[in-house]
Amino acid sequence: MSKHDAAYIKKFQPLTYHVGFLKAGRTLVIQAVRDKDCLSCETWKYYGEREITKKELKEKKGALLAAVNDLYGKRFDRVRVQ
Repeated sequence: MSKHDAAYIKKFQPLTYHVGFLKAGRTLVIQAVRDKDCLSCETWKYYGEREITKKELKEKKGALLAAVNDLYGKRFDRVRVQ
């Protein structure tokens, strides 16, 4: 594979992350990693592999917090993206 091919793949390949939720007291931690094996062993819920960026997760963290609280009947006050 040439440098040009690798650059093209890197530029246009969708970014996929494995997303997991962790509990840290009253804080919901959203962990996004490229390799599923790198998720924390303390993962509470696994959300799956998603085509999303960490920037998008940070922009949507309020909506994610509300959705998780509603779906699982939790009362998280804060959210943090890792």
